[in-house]
Amino acid sequence: MPIGASTGTVTVTNDGGEASHSFTVLPTLQYVVPDSGYNNAPVHIEDLHGTGFASGSGYPQVKLTDGTHEIAATNVQYVSPESVSCDFDITGATVGDYGIQIVNPDHNADFLDSSFAIDYPPPELNSMTPSTGLNNGSVNITDIAGDWFRSGMSVFLMKGSDVITATGVQVVSAHKATCALDLTGAAAGQWDVWVQNDDGETATIAQGFNIGYPAPAVSSITPSSGYINGTVQVSNLAGGNFRAGATVKLSNGGTSDYSATDVSVVSPTRITCKFDLTGLAAGAWDVVVQNDDGKTGALAGGFQIKWSTTHVDSVTPGVGKAGDQVTISGSNFGAGPGAVTFGGNPVGGVISWAPSKIVCRVPVGASGDSPVVVTSAAGPSNAAGFTTAQPAWYLAEGSTAWGSDRCTGTTRARGRTR
Repeated sequence: MPIGASTGTVTVTNDGGEASHSFTVLPTLQYVVPDSGYNNAPVHIEDLHGTGFASGSGYPQVKLTDGTHEIAATNVQYVSPESVSCDFDITGATVGDYGIQIVNPDHNADFLDSSFAIDYPPPELNSMTPSTGLNNGSVNITDIAGDWFRSGMSVFLMKGSDVITATGVQVVSAHKATCALDLTGAAAGQWDVWVQNDDGETATIAQGFNIGYPAPAVSSITPSSGYINGTVQVSNLAGGNFRAGATVKLSNGGTSDYSATDVSVVSPTRITCKFDLTGLAAGAWDVVVQNDDGKTGALAGGFQIKWSTTHVDSVTPGVGKAGDQVTISGSNFGAGPGAVTFGGNPVGGVISWAPSKIVCRVPVGASGDSPVVVTSAAGPSNAAGFTTAQPAWYLAEGSTAWGSDRCTGTTRARGRTR
């Protein structure tokens, strides 16, 4: 039978005459395009393909059936004996495999079993609220917004090969779900959000959720006070969520911040560091820790800077060279030797020490403006003014000792008399 043949009369002619007889072409279904659809909207069949299709008086007729349910086609268009197009309204239809039946005007028919699948539509994912969380605990997701959510849906976050599976997923409606995510120890950064219905269909928001580190918290500092012009070694800056690379500073809001040195993050709950309090204002200062991600924590008024009761009234004389003897007068120096510095240079040996007077020599290394600070058991004193002069040298014959600032002698150099 030739391709494209249809029901009609077959006539045979030869030299003996001709003979005619009616002939019926039976329809045969081969495939359908498309072969599936979602049950949330009608589907247009572009090509119901086969052979022997015929048209006339409302035919061919086409329908879907799964043995229990039937869906009649509309807008059936006879294209050729091999092709028919039509529409199926599968909105709300039971999911599963359906067969297709075609019936010609002569009521001859064919059935192609399990040739069309009706599925649920895949979920759509629009947003997640909240879209951020900290990796030190769980976060309750109050609104996963989208469409076509189904009971039994799963929710999870993905970052590379890492997966965080949500618990307590509740599909409130086809448009909303809630859940909980345990972010403890998760890597910081952007994570993809995924939902998966019970039929395996998925939806995602790329980098839709951000996991961050918690801000540092400062609970105490030891010691919690220090003296102006002194240095304080902090043995325990206590708190939580400290990270490697953290910085520490003192801030009082009215002057410049002062950063600690030798900062060491011993653990997430302890930092050690050092503060140089030289020149800082007395009063209560905030202790501020800043992690490498910029998040900060502060202990308001946690560190007290104060004046020591040790006080220097005068240094006599007020100018001298290294090795010169000077007298420091003041109060509350204490009975026992403490420490004396000239411009930060320590005095190696004190000649005498009394509660109100110290006699010592200007240390080697002091130069120019060399404020004098006395540190006793009560702390460092104020800085008293002193100027260290540089010695004047002269070269006397046969000697390398210091002398007056006037050069004398008759030493000859390069033929010239000095």
